[in-house]
Amino acid sequence: MSETNIAAPVPASERELRGFDTFLAVLAAACISVVGGGVIGVIIGIAWSSRKVPGNPAELLQTNFYAVVGLTTFLTAITLVVLLAIAHRFTQKPLTYFFSKVPVATLFKAALSSIVLMALCLALEAALKYGWHITMNVAKTEDAMNPKSWSQLGIVLVFFAAFVPFYEELLFRGYIFGWLKRVTPVGLATIISAAIFALAHGLFISRGGVSGWVGTGEIFLLGCLMAWWVSRTGSLRPSYVVHLVNNAATFILAFLVPNLP
Repeated sequence: MSETNIAAPVPASERELRGFDTFLAVLAAACISVVGGGVIGVIIGIAWSSRKVPGNPAELLQTNFYAVVGLTTFLTAITLVVLLAIAHRFTQKPLTYFFSKVPVATLFKAALSSIVLMALCLALEAALKYGWHITMNVAKTEDAMNPKSWSQLGIVLVFFAAFVPFYEELLFRGYIFGWLKRVTPVGLATIISAAIFALAHGLFISRGGVSGWVGTGEIFLLGCLMAWWVSRTGSLRPSYVVHLVNNAATFILAFLVPNLP
């Protein structure tokens, strides 16, 4: 009498990331950003109309340092919680799943690669400014995020250099690149995920012109570098270090050397 082998269901903690998991993550992030930002904007608008908040609410959300940092951090925190909840569909330990340990030397190399890329981007912007007289403009929100005091520098280093990149790495390199490299060649997955990462920042819209597309291109290169580290190590730790160093160096230079391109 022959026996029929029935495969046991794979526990959620043992299966791999799937396309539907990534779809849920992207949908959640987009909805929280758009809907959450809209709801907060409406609340601020109501408060402004009752004279509890001075000035134009739309202008406030674009130009006030604390409004930009507060809104971004609040929405990021909500999105991060949701992304970790979605990760429980396929793993009981999402941080271990995405941020597996790597040698310390690898993290130092990742940090160095971030500095090298930033130096190349600064050289490009300097060449455009002094060689071709192309001014690199920044959007109102970007200018608002740049620290104007030591206390503001500390705030952006904590929230925009350390916290926000953690969420972005989980979404763009963890979910999106993590799934794409399973269904497409790694090179194509790198390009697609980096393009999504760059376009999501919207500099080609907020800045406009050459400056917007140069900034978008620089973010694309950063996305490619971070995806390369993930494909090489299988962990988000090196890409997170690249992201952290890039953001921290950007804010520190903007504060200490404001005349840089």
